[in-house]
Amino acid sequence: MANTLIPLAQALQKTGLADASTVAASILLEHWNELKANLDRQTESLFHRVEQQTWDPWARALRALLETSHLVQSPHVEQEMIAALTSPAWPLQLALDLLHAVSTGTTESRKCLSSVYRHCVNMLSSTLEQPERKPDDWSIVPPKGCNPTLARFLQSADQKRLEWPLAKEGRQTIHRFIDAHKLPVTHETRRTGRPFTLVLEKTNALFERAKEERSHWENELAWLHKTARNFNQG
Repeated sequence: MANTLIPLAQALQKTGLADASTVAASILLEHWNELKANLDRQTESLFHRVEQQTWDPWARALRALLETSHLVQSPHVEQEMIAALTSPAWPLQLALDLLHAVSTGTTESRKCLSSVYRHCVNMLSSTLEQPERKPDDWSIVPPKGCNPTLARFLQSADQKRLEWPLAKEGRQTIHRFIDAHKLPVTHETRRTGRPFTLVLEKTNALFERAKEERSHWENELAWLHKTARNFNQG
């Protein structure tokens, strides 16, 4: 998007036509609405772990939209983008990746994201103030759309294993759900009795991921503090 949208807006402005800015703003809004709809669909079905999703391509597209909005003097897209980035609906990592993407961009792009910068600092600071996961805490935050029985098992801090008699269709649904969300849970079928039993067991990857994620957030917060001047207005 960055390779086409910004040059297109620049070319339109160079035409000198009276409605060039209006046309460019209309194209910008169309691109923004399409990107936002795609991002909304993407985030609705994801469990927002750091390692699960690469947001860099989305961040680069957002940067292109942001810089184009400044070029054509259309603040509406910028305002909507900031509202989305600071809402719970979009993952924190996406906002962070956008800050990384604009850190070498125009001063205007960096300064207009000061509220996104503060949001990221506040969210990371709050997260890191929480104690580290205890070695006997097996709780997992259930992803959106989680089966109630699976959700109760995941949320339990002391239940590590679940033996769940379940018909074939139900087992297949749970198998797919666990794989799709990359949950640290093994899932095997014990083929005795009727219905067969789905055996779920949480793995030590839960604790490894918690350490990796905390380390990642610490590095991100350190970077934010280091680059504070880039995003401060004034």
